[in-house]
Amino acid sequence: MNDVILSLVARNFMPFILVYGFHLVFHGHVAPVGGFSGGAVMAAAAILAVLVWGLEGTGLCYREEALCGIKAVTLLSYVAVGASAWLVSKPFLGVMGIFPMGLVGELSIGLMVGVTITGIFIRLSEATEGHSGPSDG
Repeated sequence: MNDVILSLVARNFMPFILVYGFHLVFHGHVAPVGGFSGGAVMAAAAILAVLVWGLEGTGLCYREEALCGIKAVTLLSYVAVGASAWLVSKPFLGVMGIFPMGLVGELSIGLMVGVTITGIFIRLSEATEGHSGPSDG
């Protein structure tokens, strides 16, 4: 898409959307919001970029193997952090010393949700590529 106004607005709003998503993730271990909502907001920024500039114009790397690898690493890090708190008799994702274990868990969840939502959107947009709307029969 070559709309100058849409491109300008998206380019100026995307940093604010991403910062808000990171804010939700980083404050998720002390507030009711967290990794899921922050990941969804960050995925919205990636989806906005794909809608405005297309997949090739965004520079997003979309390979199914890479996305599955990211999801696996984030899930394993979440479980490892939670289990490490158990080793020192703390609750799952509890606080160990001065390092908030919940923050690592929230980061893992945020990354997993963001990658999953963006991947679903890209897969759906690829599946409907070339279809302009419902057929008349």
